[in-house]
Formats: sequence, structure tokens, C-alpha cells
Amino acid sequence: MLGFITCILLVFVCFRWFDLPVAQLFRGNPARVQGYGLPSAVLLAGELCVITLLAFVRILRGQLPEYAKVMLIALLTSITAFTANDYVLKLIFGVPSPSEVLFDSARHGVHFLAGGPASSFPSGHMALAGGFAGPWIRLQPATTGALAVLLGIGMAMLVMGDWHFLSDVVAGTFVGVTAGLLAGSLWLAHNSARKG
Repeated sequence: MLGFITCILLVFVCFRWFDLPVAQLFRGNPARVQGYGLPSAVLLAGELCVITLLAFVRILRGQLPEYAKVMLIALLTSITAFTANDYVLKLIFGVPSPSEVLFDSARHGVHFLAGGPASSFPSGHMALAGGFAGPWIRLQPATTGALAVLLGIGMAMLVMGDWHFLSDVVAGTFVGVTAGLLAGSLWLAHNSARKG
């Protein structure tokens, strides 16, 4: 609950005072990465290929090693967090993208129930990445530092590339990591129940 309240406060502060000034910094950036990113569909297709491969390994061998189980949970959580984010949360909040605000005169604000999958808030890419990282953090705590750095790099790239406002990436990361931590905790509870 404390994390949720902290996220709401951080998103509010970013939305109110930092989103537009930070977006303006990268408005005319000729080196921005916008045209070179990985579309969500490509990332999802890659995740589904790995899930299929792990399913075949499980069928052929009768079991998966522990790291492969964590990988499977992380991939499934990533896809679930992304889907909930892009087809529920974005529809609810309806925040326009930085390019719509900076170049098409859209108002930077919440437009309740007026969004779509292309809306900006929360970031689908960060929900996808956070959903993948969360189970690893919960089930393999030694990965936390490296994953935190990678999530931070991803957040910076999305803001610098004109894809998202700062508040978008903060909220998307929270959505994904929270889903991942919950999935990891459910897996631990499942394992305890099976052994007990």
C-alpha cells in the first residue's frame, strides 16, 4: 500500500511539474530514438516464442529447471501486465502522447474513458518490462540491482525518444513490477502449499 501511495504522489508530481518541461527538452532532439524502438507487437511475439519453447521443453522432459520456471512466470506476467495496461488502464486515463501534446496542440491531462491502446499513460513498454522483472526480483533477489538499472535505462530511453512523459514511465513501471511481485508471491505460496 505504501508503494501504491508513493507511486500516486510521484506520478502527480511528475504530471504537474515535470512532464512538459522534460518533454520540451527532447522536442527538437535530432538524435532521439523514436524511429528505432521495438514495437510492443515484436516484444510480445518474442515472449510468446520463448513461452512456446519452454512448453515444448516441459512436455519433452517432464519438468523445467527452476530458472526456466521463473522465466515462464516472468513472461506470462509481462504479457498479462501489458494487456491489462494497454486495454484497460490506457482506456480509462486517455492521456495523449508527448508528440500529440507538443506538436498537435492536445491538452496534457487525463481524459477519463477517452483513451485507447495508443494513449500515453501508463507506459505499455514499462508495464511489459516491469512485469518481466517483478517475478525475477521476487523469486531471484540477486537479480534486483541489474534489473533496476535496466528498468531505469528503459524509462530514460522512452522519455528521451518522445514516446512517453515521465509520469507515464513511472506508472507503467509500477503496474508491471507490482504485477510481477504479486505473481512471484503467488508462485511461492503455490510451492509452499504443494510441499505442505
